[in-house]
Amino acid sequence: MMDLKKIKKLKEQKNLIVIAGATATGKTAVAVELAQKLNGEIISADSMQVYKGMNIGTAKPTIAERGGIIHHLIDVVDVVDIADPTKSSEKFSVAMFQKLANQAIIDIYNRGKIPILAGGTGFYINAVIYDNTLVPEKYSRKTYNAPPQALYKQLLAVDPISAAKIHPNNVQRVSAALAYYETTGKPISSYTPAKTPRYNNIIITLHRDRQELYAAINRRTEQMFANGFLQEVQDLLDNGITNNTTAMQAIGYKEVISYLNGEFSFSETLANIQQNSRRYAKRQLTWLRHQLTDSHCLNATETPKKTANACLKILKNSWVGQQTWRN
Repeated sequence: MMDLKKIKKLKEQKNLIVIAGATATGKTAVAVELAQKLNGEIISADSMQVYKGMNIGTAKPTIAERGGIIHHLIDVVDVVDIADPTKSSEKFSVAMFQKLANQAIIDIYNRGKIPILAGGTGFYINAVIYDNTLVPEKYSRKTYNAPPQALYKQLLAVDPISAAKIHPNNVQRVSAALAYYETTGKPISSYTPAKTPRYNNIIITLHRDRQELYAAINRRTEQMFANGFLQEVQDLLDNGITNNTTAMQAIGYKEVISYLNGEFSFSETLANIQQNSRRYAKRQLTWLRHQLTDSHCLNATETPKKTANACLKILKNSWVGQQTWRN
């Protein structure tokens, strides 16, 4: 029978471990090691791993890599064409992630375990660990009767900063940004939400030497193709997923689609994915440095087990008197 006193204590403490970092820093492996040591469960904070069928290109952990640990917010939504109004309910947003992640955290507490939020999508991490981090949802419900490119052109004119961060085919985010501007007279990029911690967050950011990180990204990209990435993208296309789908604009998928269309050679495609992934990692590092200012930085050049042990030391120093983990 579950220890009700322990559950009550966990809920009162509201402890949440956050493992953040750029792509290819080993976040998942470290989170799995921690979960095994702490009797925890993992909540994925990756905007692409929520999609079913997108496995290799998103570095989604395999069953073996999950190490027997329950992972939440993986494979929760189908990849659908954003232009299909009959499937609008399948569109995934930061608000949806926030709701599902918080539900998962409560569920984990209820079963007497420790939640571990792990990933590199900054907006998703912020949406979970802080209250009042999202632009009011009413703006995201606004719809416009205009083609995606026309909407994006309007956004470029009034808020070029936001436009630079949003893909032209992401109608939902473009529409929300336009709605915010029309209502407030200010660009959505100027929105500065309050950051009130929702949980007792212990944030650990994994870092690697820049050149070592880039080398890891290059190797992982090569391994993706060795694991059958070309076939994964082809299967998605054969199942009716179009290149206009928001999810298919993810790094790796869009480049492979161009390759399958005969626009680039294989070597060019490989190089393009590696370069775009490195650029993405650089943007992630910038975000982490400016947004997670209360984070503990940890060098992740050691094995996942050694890195997890270093994380444990940070946790024990931060949660003195709240040792709910296994010794």
